[in-house]
Amino acid sequence: MKLLYGTTNLSKLQHMKEMLQGLNIEISGLKDIGINIDIDESGKHPLENAKIKAMTYYRASGIPTFSCDSGLYIEGLEDEKQPGVHVRRVNNKYLNDEEFIKYYTDLVLRLGKEKKAKFKNAICLVLNENNIFEYDGDDIADNFIITAKAHHKRKAGFPMDSISLDIKTRKYLIDIGKESKNEEEITKGFRSFFIKTILSGEWDLLDQIKRYKQSWKSNTDGTSRYFIFEEGVGMDKKSVYRTNIIGAGEVGCTISVSMDKNSVFKTNSFFWDTKGNDILGATALPFYGAFISEEKCQLFGDVSGKKVLEIGCGTGQSLQYHGERKASELWAVDISAKQIEKATQHLTACGLSAKLICSPMEENCGIPVDYFDYVYSIYGIGWTTDLEGTFGRIASYLKKDGVFIFSWSHPIHKCVVAEDNMLAFKKCYFDESWYSVSLEEGTLTLSDRKLSTYVNALAKAGFVIEQMIEQTDEEIMQSRDDNSDFAKKAKMLPVTFVIKARKL
Repeated sequence: MKLLYGTTNLSKLQHMKEMLQGLNIEISGLKDIGINIDIDESGKHPLENAKIKAMTYYRASGIPTFSCDSGLYIEGLEDEKQPGVHVRRVNNKYLNDEEFIKYYTDLVLRLGKEKKAKFKNAICLVLNENNIFEYDGDDIADNFIITAKAHHKRKAGFPMDSISLDIKTRKYLIDIGKESKNEEEITKGFRSFFIKTILSGEWDLLDQIKRYKQSWKSNTDGTSRYFIFEEGVGMDKKSVYRTNIIGAGEVGCTISVSMDKNSVFKTNSFFWDTKGNDILGATALPFYGAFISEEKCQLFGDVSGKKVLEIGCGTGQSLQYHGERKASELWAVDISAKQIEKATQHLTACGLSAKLICSPMEENCGIPVDYFDYVYSIYGIGWTTDLEGTFGRIASYLKKDGVFIFSWSHPIHKCVVAEDNMLAFKKCYFDESWYSVSLEEGTLTLSDRKLSTYVNALAKAGFVIEQMIEQTDEEIMQSRDDNSDFAKKAKMLPVTFVIKARKL
């Protein structure tokens, strides 16, 4: 996903790129697109200023934008004298790097040569006027010791590094850089923010698709129809809709097709090799979908020392989730070579290793049998061309009493659309025919299956269902303050379902 970082500071831009390396995020700075706006950062707290900047730059560029801000707080300094958000501006003057170092070393000298200090960091991400995310948690705060003795080294744009000591090692930050434990925690905090907001939910697709105009096209014989979306304007309200194939909104871009496995493999692998993440984003743990989370449901429990296999790993964020929770072995299969490449890069950047296999989930691809404690799939199973065969293979991979957990878009969600403040059926729930859908320059082929189809296929493969979740989590919805049609719909009916099954 492409984002604008609301800064002209090239050092900060590069630093953010390094922190988010391996995630499917492409960042540009203000100078890259020629924006030069003098913003009145009038907020009293870092989060207020971050939002002011992000909203201003989003409205100026029309590009999803995030901005950061920070406030400096020094132990022993009176509240009214704390720098706060005015770190660089003193007595209405903006301090350059050397002036900054001189001012703060003099200040600390008066306090006693060294003092504990903290940069309270905040970030605001604006995807559009309705989807705005703010965060200023302790995991992105920067705790350190500020000293009156400045280091001789300088890093442009980061003068504080020359007068800051790591709390544990007492080394200057300019000497240790990324080796700082605090830096590692901050990096994890920022990465977690982006994973939870734009890389793990479905909600954002609705607003992407709503920027497209719906129009009819037909074959020369007039027997089949599908929709093309043109970027730039809202959807035609008079058009006939079909619910989105992943379940993030209402679109009408389908054409019925016959199911040929080789053709489906070729179409869908090409989609994920090229446009997949740009169009659909990614859904990854700790989220099972837009409004269901592992942290609330606790379907996995403790995975430390367990062997896990993911079906449809995408860019590897769910594998990272288990790796950070001390799973002993990480395995995954994905139909897309590009997704495997991205997952490899992402996991390597996270200091994790995994056995990744590029193959359709339906085929024998050398995965060991009777080996895994958990097999799981986050919005991946629905892509299979052979549900019973896939469940049979998954059962073979698991040890006795092994657990299979998967999520997918709820079939009711795919049948019902929101229009004119009402919910209406636009598709037959029992229709499992295959269809092709065109989004931007990408094409997909899928089938919408009934819940009973999944349940019966699990039973045939030798699984017993232990738990099924389809309830929208109100806490997640409230925390996002999402007023989109998708969120309103999610309050009325299930948009995601999750099943936990055990191999007998």
